[in-house]
Amino acid sequence: MTMGEKIQLLRKKQNWSQEILAEKLSVSRQAVSLWERDESQPELDKLLKLAKIFSVTTDYLIDDSVTEIASPVSCGKTSFENNPKEKESRHITEFFLLATFLDAVGLLLSALLWKEYQRYVMLLPGLVLQLLALVLAVGVFHWFDLPQSKNRMLRRWFAKNMWLLLPIPVLWLSRVIFSLLPFPYLGILPDMLSLIMYLTICPLAVRFLNKA
Repeated sequence: MTMGEKIQLLRKKQNWSQEILAEKLSVSRQAVSLWERDESQPELDKLLKLAKIFSVTTDYLIDDSVTEIASPVSCGKTSFENNPKEKESRHITEFFLLATFLDAVGLLLSALLWKEYQRYVMLLPGLVLQLLALVLAVGVFHWFDLPQSKNRMLRRWFAKNMWLLLPIPVLWLSRVIFSLLPFPYLGILPDMLSLIMYLTICPLAVRFLNKA
């Protein structure tokens, strides 16, 4: 059973419309509809909210092989609050959110330094932060010894962050390409190439990651 099928099943068990669930999650009805059709997947913070709202584990939502719905424990707290695996999942989500924050800060820092100095070396601080974000996101699976079946979370993180990760490498690559040309060129051409590469590579990469 896919994540979308599980969300739809849990919603219908509560006799909720897509609008009601969307309101509880602070998203649009269209977003819920896309989730249930498996055309899109909830972001990590929404995934945690779904688990809390339906009193199920994130394992149940993420892993297609898990079909048994976890019930709340007798003491009144949900399985999410008491299950060590769910606490671990919360920590994993926090790591991914931190990685996204570092990714965004790295891009912003690079943009500000580039605007001020127009020197490639000034892109390095932001690039280092983005590399740290990558290490953090990928390292989660090694640090927490997660099964291969959970790599969907990592693919989802890359899909959401691809637009933040690629501007600096694409800008650098286009400049390197033009620096190797043996003839003069218009100064605007490297930027045009960067934009074309960015708008081509990002959608293709995101589409691939969402379908993988």
